[in-house]
Amino acid sequence: MPDVASPEAFPEGPGPDPACAGVVRLMLDRAGEGRAVATAFLVRGARGRYLATAFHNLSGGLAPWARFGRGLVPGPVSFEAHLGELRIGRFAAYVGGRSLFRVHGDEEVRRGCDVAVLDVAVLEACADGPLPRAFFEAAAINEATGDPAHGRVEDMFLPAGRDALVLGFPGGRDFAGGPLAVGCKIAAVPDPAMPYVPVSGPTSRGCSGAPVVAREFGGYLALGANGPRRARTDLAVVDQWLGLYSGRLTRLRDDGAGPATIQVGVVWTAGLVLEIGADGVPDFLP
Repeated sequence: MPDVASPEAFPEGPGPDPACAGVVRLMLDRAGEGRAVATAFLVRGARGRYLATAFHNLSGGLAPWARFGRGLVPGPVSFEAHLGELRIGRFAAYVGGRSLFRVHGDEEVRRGCDVAVLDVAVLEACADGPLPRAFFEAAAINEATGDPAHGRVEDMFLPAGRDALVLGFPGGRDFAGGPLAVGCKIAAVPDPAMPYVPVSGPTSRGCSGAPVVAREFGGYLALGANGPRRARTDLAVVDQWLGLYSGRLTRLRDDGAGPATIQVGVVWTAGLVLEIGADGVPDFLP
């Protein structure tokens, strides 16, 4: 039997996970508040490609309800973005009182929506150097990857209990420069009237802003007019992008009883992220 530390113990696998191709690590610098790690990912939208992440990553930890409901002002935040081992660039979250990112255009939705997008064209204009070519070539979470064994779909059967992966940097950790896939379960059947989907699992800091995918192997259960049916059995791996993970639910009680957070996280839907990509607006500081 080979030694566990030898290469023979881990033969070459199928290659990089296509779902991770456009996942970016953000190294946040909150000035006097210290440093942190977060996640962002590439999306293809109606207005071009952009990075999507959690709003609170770019506001120094300020929640959207505190910023857009109470009018609190974010502290200074800058961040360095990395795609694998490649440095994309360093950026300030706000330049001249205007945010580099965009948030939801509807004032009411904006107060509760922990999502922000950064247009690639804006990043290119504001970077401290040329953006690496690999960043422009990386597949977005909703683009074909070119891998014949991997498929991306939009009609997957999504009952509670289906496997979901949060592709981020839990605890700030990576693996060979890329994200880790934190295994979760869909915690409730997605409701078209709700802007988020709950997932249950051991997520942690560093996953904020990560893409979430539902994954099946050897085809998938598609939801058709007559109910679920098996489809695309020619594909080894099938993913559906569910949305953007922003953090775990907190307790409702303020008396200190019970844990501050529970192992159920919020995933803002893919449709909501695409709305912001198409019609989002910048934030302006007073």
